[in-house]
Amino acid sequence: DLQVLDERHRHDGWPYRNAEYLFYQTLFGAWPIEVERVTAYMQKASREAKEHTTWTNPNPAYESAMEHFVKSVMADEAFIADFDAFVQPFVRPGRINSLAQTLLKLTAPGVPDIYQGTELWSLTLVDPDNRRPVDYERRRRLLEGMRQAVQMSISTFSQLRERSGMSSLTGRGVLSGYWIVTGLRTMWLSVIVRPSKMEVAACRMF
Repeated sequence: DLQVLDERHRHDGWPYRNAEYLFYQTLFGAWPIEVERVTAYMQKASREAKEHTTWTNPNPAYESAMEHFVKSVMADEAFIADFDAFVQPFVRPGRINSLAQTLLKLTAPGVPDIYQGTELWSLTLVDPDNRRPVDYERRRRLLEGMRQAVQMSISTFSQLRERSGMSSLTGRGVLSGYWIVTGLRTMWLSVIVRPSKMEVAACRMF
């Protein structure tokens, strides 16, 4: 039980349980994550919850206890090993779900809202975490690598997947999805962006 495992890191009963649950949920959604990022997020979330501290009236004692808890837990090797084992079975289904949602977003009528940096796997939290600099040069290199692979007459998706490492954490699978589907959007612009009444009716049949 993670809560029992982490009890020794609490200070005078702080942080309260709701904040502790949010901490675990945050780790799960952004795993693996650096301690500095999750510490900053928990301070922001606690202040905006306005239960024990706020932006206008911060509670130094509570925030200190929260910071101590987060950093102590993240330095606990037993917790990290246990939590990582818990998360792993959900990684692949989570990626599949994310790619499915991205496909729906890119093929729905209208202009898709693509946040900066999400052309690769992006396990970012709210601001300022999601405002970190984006490595556009890396994205250009990955995209160029995929273009070159296609030009080399790699005929099957499985071959392209193997050569570009789409199953890895590099995020090539996400980028390739954007590349392929945005190309299809250009080909089928009238259907996706400005569908006729007949086309909308046809879609409703399925």
